[in-house]
Amino acid sequence: MSENLSPITAPEAPITPLAVPPLSPTQQTNWTGAAVAAGIAGVALLAAKPARAAHTFANAPLTFNNVPGTGDVKVLNYALALEDLEADFYDQLLKRLTTGGKNAYGETITGLGVSGIDVTYVRRFGRVEAEHRDFLRATITKVAGATNTIQPFRYDFGFGSNDQNLLNRQQLIDLLLDIERTGVAAYLGALPLLTSPSFRQTAAAIQGTEARHTSVITLISNILFNAGRNVAPVQSELSSPARNDIDPFGREVTQNPNAPSQVLVTTPPAGAVFEAQPDTPATPNNILAKVSPFIVRPDAPNFTG
Repeated sequence: MSENLSPITAPEAPITPLAVPPLSPTQQTNWTGAAVAAGIAGVALLAAKPARAAHTFANAPLTFNNVPGTGDVKVLNYALALEDLEADFYDQLLKRLTTGGKNAYGETITGLGVSGIDVTYVRRFGRVEAEHRDFLRATITKVAGATNTIQPFRYDFGFGSNDQNLLNRQQLIDLLLDIERTGVAAYLGALPLLTSPSFRQTAAAIQGTEARHTSVITLISNILFNAGRNVAPVQSELSSPARNDIDPFGREVTQNPNAPSQVLVTTPPAGAVFEAQPDTPATPNNILAKVSPFIVRPDAPNFTG
């Protein structure tokens, strides 16, 4: 396999530091097991198919065997499928949060008319995911040819005007957070499957970007909705009871980029457990089973399902 490709540098505009508000009594209360339970419930959003208008969905979850190619090409096609989903999700999410529009199969998405920090970063991160998608498609096409490159699917995330139980602003950001966490787990699981050093570097760069997106979205959730989620836990915090020296907004976040890191201290009740989970790898089959409920139908002529 050719390796005459420059590894992606995960192009992304500089992140403007987010303003961290002081902790209110409500926020301090949220840094408890109750907030943890709410956060864990949010992680289950991708596992359940939302109430949506009638479409022809995959009869069974996609598997790694459905992905075209062999070796590194197969792994890159798997990554491309996920980036395609993420880019389309960001596009539909931005329409749902703002002024509305249509999805890829022409269904109307009614906008919520939101303008805020979440919209700013959804717009920015959406561009990044589209760059990932386009880069991977161009890379696979160059290495293996267009006939061995997985083609785009179409997706229904339940944002259409004919869907029932439409998600509100907070639920939309929770779903976004889960999708980014899924992306992190997917790349961690895919990295060992790649044999080309340059492709590994490419995947690792994209994984790092997904992880940064997860942290920023977590912070936005805390700022807008008092979610009380830990932005960047260290390893000792992942399996231990909550300690009193943890900043739910992330220690590295400051209001002034030239100022020292701001540490906000809370004192959770004894025995409270962190919502934060370690970034663990997930197998391609597990990831594909998680995202399959959002795939309307395979458009690809080389789809093997």
